Parts: sequence; structure tokens; C-alpha cells
Amino acid sequence: MVEIYTNLHSQTQCLTLVLGGSFDPVHLGHIACARSAAEQIGAKRVLLIPAWRSPFKTATGRASALDRLAMCRLAVQGEAMFDVSEIELERGLVSPDSPSYTVDTAQQLAESGDIAWLIGTDHLPKLAQWHRFEELKKLVRLVVMRRAGETIDRDLLPQSVREIASDVIDVPSMAISSTDIREQISTGRSITGMVHPDVEKFIIDQGLYR
Repeated sequence: MVEIYTNLHSQTQCLTLVLGGSFDPVHLGHIACARSAAEQIGAKRVLLIPAWRSPFKTATGRASALDRLAMCRLAVQGEAMFDVSEIELERGLVSPDSPSYTVDTAQQLAESGDIAWLIGTDHLPKLAQWHRFEELKKLVRLVVMRRAGETIDRDLLPQSVREIASDVIDVPSMAISSTDIREQISTGRSITGMVHPDVEKFIIDQGLYR
């Protein structure tokens, strides 16, 4: 049984920025964007939460949940602002066939303090379709990260999402994606400079994405 990290607010109440995702694998762009967003909104902590199984992704043959967790830990070692949570993996071990719904995680975390949840502009068009979306809006502050070159047309969004689309922060644009990294590895190309060196070593040692 893996341990859930729930002591983020045990000593003082503070704003925690959460970045969830598959992190398959976690890369330097994830860390840079999260750090920039945290500094802009005044968050004292950043919490990475690898999903057990995303409700929007069905691909198989990628890294396991425990491998993705291990890579997240390696990616933030030495980063005083960052932590990694096993909260969705814990639920996944109990109910392996259940997706990792953001609202369930937000409900657990909100009991410990103020939470801001970081999402990309690509999530906005379908955000209203997220599981128990109206409840999620009441639990956490949803913050949109916009990279250079991205635009948001609020008039094209559902009414329930337009207010969230106004809470936008600009973050560094890095030409890195997990999809590209997996492709590079599968074709024998280097990923040096795209992930933390220890993450790269872990991928090589475990033979991931080949």
C-alpha cells in the first residue's frame, strides 16, 4: 500500500498549486510551467499528481503508474517548492478500473487547505464535460496556463467555462511534449535536455517507450 502525501498543510495554511496529468514521461516543460505559475499566483507549494488512469486517454503500452510516479519524484528532487502525491495511485490500487477524476482528488486535497489547479488552454473547450464540473469549480481555483502563441476565444466556450478562461497566466513556452519524447525514444534518438538527467537514466535503465 503506497502512502498518500497529505501533510502539505500540517504546519501552516498556504496556497498549493496542483498540476495533474499522465506525466508519461514528466519533462522539463512541466516543471518550468508549474514553477512560473506558482510564482505568479503566490503559491508556496507545487504538487505533481500522476494519474492512475486518465478518463480521456485509453492508450496502452506506455509506462506504468508506478514508473510514472518514480519519474515524477526524480524530476523534482532538490526542488524545495515541489512535492509529488500518490493520491490518485492510492485510489487506483483500490479500484483499478476507475479513472482518476480530478474532482475526487480536489475534494480530498481541499480538506487540507487552499488549492489552485493548473490546466492548459487545450482543456478549456471540453472542461464543462469534466466529471462533476460544477462541484469542481467550488472546490478549487482553476488557473489556465497560456504558452506563447496560444489564444483563447472566450466567445466560443461554454458559459460555465468563460469565467475560468479569464483566470489566465502566461508561462514559458518549451517545445517539449511527452508524445515527442516517446517518439524520440522509440526511434533511437536522444532526449537529453528534454527531461531531468535522472529521469532519462531511469527511462533507459527500465527500457521504457521502446
